[in-house]
Amino acid sequence: GEDDNPLDTVVADAYLAGLVSQRDDLQAQMDEYDHRVHPGRKGRWMPTYSGIRFWPEDPRPEDINVKDIAHSLAGINRFNRHTKDNYTVAQHSVMGSYIIEESGALAFLMHDAPECYLGDVISPIKRLVRELYEPIEDTVMDAVASRFGFVMDAETRAAVKRVDNIMLATEVRDLTTTGVIYGPMEELPMEAKISACWTSETAEEEFLRRFKELTRARATQSRQAV
Repeated sequence: GEDDNPLDTVVADAYLAGLVSQRDDLQAQMDEYDHRVHPGRKGRWMPTYSGIRFWPEDPRPEDINVKDIAHSLAGINRFNRHTKDNYTVAQHSVMGSYIIEESGALAFLMHDAPECYLGDVISPIKRLVRELYEPIEDTVMDAVASRFGFVMDAETRAAVKRVDNIMLATEVRDLTTTGVIYGPMEELPMEAKISACWTSETAEEEFLRRFKELTRARATQSRQAV
């Protein structure tokens, strides 16, 4: 406008140029740090709740933290939040871990753990990007399984898938406004209804509690077998 001071524009441009320079310097320092401390990592890293750097394209067991998984899944809603109430992936995982046989309980609790790092891609979209998404998802799942000492083999995957479909049918019946989704249900829902949706805080706490319960039981069994 007529009242604009040309000097103000010069100062503003210099200030913005300084910010860009600081950003570029910081990025260069971060790149140098990663080159020295994390050599050979593929792709770009993401920050996690615990402060650990995680490379989605280069997942490693030592970068997996159960607190990150619990915190993230407790903040992700099933069905992209198109439910009657806030229903989280963490609650889904905990509830399903009680339905599956005990040998597969930890695998079910962790079966959606890749969503902690990759986000939740709903099925109608996942089928469009399957060739790109699933190999990355599988490598993250392998790192999770290695970190927590379970095997996601074909038999376990089949058991997890079956219970996942039971949970899906139950959730559609109890939590969606329509009661239907595209395509037939592969399993019948549970007789019992999902009567309450946990808060994110409760879901995170219950996920961690269930994890401790299952890993403690596995540790006890391992000691007894020795």
